[in-house]
Amino acid sequence: MYWFQGVACHISLLASFIADLITDYLEEFEGKLGRSKRYALEALCETVLAETPLCELTTQAVVNYARARRKTGTGGSTVNQDLIFLGTVLDYAQHAWHYKFDTQALPNARKTCRQSRITSSSKIRDRRPTSEEMRLLLEWFDKPRPRGPEARTPYASAV
Repeated sequence: MYWFQGVACHISLLASFIADLITDYLEEFEGKLGRSKRYALEALCETVLAETPLCELTTQAVVNYARARRKTGTGGSTVNQDLIFLGTVLDYAQHAWHYKFDTQALPNARKTCRQSRITSSSKIRDRRPTSEEMRLLLEWFDKPRPRGPEARTPYASAV
């Protein structure tokens, strides 16, 4: 057993990176995840955080990831959602696959991000669509889709 930043790591886990866990999670739940979660996790695999060895996962590494996401223009609620999705992967890795790592790194990072307003709740929409926006929406819904006119859903009449 080896020690990294106060966390005991088995030799077999030394090569495990966050990207590896996410990839394994996506494979295990193939076809069972929603589109948003799958895309968010795939995008997370392309970040610096994904290159972090699991044994070196720290609160600061997660906070740095969140800050970097916000600097690219990503909203606070989207970053929060990314961290929630990462949390499901880490939780599954810990309980189902018996990976050992600092289990408080992510919860502490989420708390820090919330306190420093890096993450936020989604904003409630407080306006209704204008007449012009409704007209454009109804026109779009009324167009036949590639599935064919017989499979058309009457969206316009539902709105």
